[in-house]
Amino acid sequence: MKTFKITPTPTTISNITTKETVDVSTLNKLISSDLLKETFNNKYQAKIFKFELKQLMEYKKMINSDGFIYIDMKKTNPFGRSHARN
Repeated sequence: MKTFKITPTPTTISNITTKETVDVSTLNKLISSDLLKETFNNKYQAKIFKFELKQLMEYKKMINSDGFIYIDMKKTNPFGRSHARN
């Protein structure tokens, strides 16, 4: 079996800051609901979080007072959109 490694490559958008809209009201309702799973079936996020509630609570901490999440792609996430980290 071959192995390979993925590494970020600088591009024109490597230095941008993204602004992500968050519906805080809906997020709060979801956090307070009984819809969240006790076990995480997403094998990638499960490496960081053991259950969905913890992930959403960490995501909520990323929200600024203006209701947006700002992600500096160069510093925090060279591979894509925002993801909470614990």
